[in-house]
Amino acid sequence: TNYATLGGRLAYTRVMHYRNGLGKGVKLQRSEARPSVDSTVTSGLLVLTICIALLTTKSFVKEVHRMFLYITLFSAVGFEVAGTMLLPLTHNFSKPFPSALLLLAYGLSFYLLSLVTEKLPLSAIYATWAGLGVFSVAILSSIFYKQTLNWQSLAGLFLIVVGVTIVNIYRT
Repeated sequence: TNYATLGGRLAYTRVMHYRNGLGKGVKLQRSEARPSVDSTVTSGLLVLTICIALLTTKSFVKEVHRMFLYITLFSAVGFEVAGTMLLPLTHNFSKPFPSALLLLAYGLSFYLLSLVTEKLPLSAIYATWAGLGVFSVAILSSIFYKQTLNWQSLAGLFLIVVGVTIVNIYRT
């Protein structure tokens, strides 16, 4: 193995022997670059500096906060959908375990919804919560409870999603 320094990197060359179809030996050389210790440390420090700069900018922090709000809103939708899907299993609230899960799911949904109402407009929150809830329950009930959806229902669900998207794009 031969070692040589190329462009701040330590390169080495391996000589490998192969045989061609005629039985004659052919020497092939393959060069591979390995990072030197200095370039690895420098690259790591550069990445660390960029990460710290990104994390301390106001716009980045604002976007992370906004993303957290939408994750909370989608979690509220998920708990609302879970509670609604549990309704048939409660048998008019005569089954204690599904009934308790339903109440817990709705309670968590409204709690998460209340957290989001402090930072986002109520019209956008409610449109998202109700629209995605109706859409999800319709799709899931067709899967789990074998309820049929005709093309008119599917078109209506599509319009709900479009409406929720428009409300969120043009919210004030």
